[in-house]
Amino acid sequence: MLELPNNLRNIRKKHQNPELRSGEKIADLMGISKQYYYDLETGRNHCRLNIDHINKLIKIFKVSAGEIVLPDSIKIINPDYDQNKLMRIINDDENEPFILLGVKAKEKGMPIDVLEKLIEFYTPK
Repeated sequence: MLELPNNLRNIRKKHQNPELRSGEKIADLMGISKQYYYDLETGRNHCRLNIDHINKLIKIFKVSAGEIVLPDSIKIINPDYDQNKLMRIINDDENEPFILLGVKAKEKGMPIDVLEKLIEFYTPK
């Protein structure tokens, strides 16, 4: 299974607005402590992004959920998968709710096969 690390540090460090390059500023805008933000950014102390964090970060950085939860260079286990196609899917705004659904399912500990079965069950035939 593919583990999805977050891309916060890269987004923050490369942001065009110099004010948004400060972790302290981002923490303030999110309403959390600077230390907690850095823990989210690094995964230290088992801190993980939740859906509320992602929604706030989307508004702050003006990026998609996919850009936040996926690294700059995604390494797919299956080499036959078209990397460009994956990036188009991730960066398509219409797919954002589905990415957030996947993040929420992972956050709640739902195995991917259960999520796939639920989607299959509720997909109109």
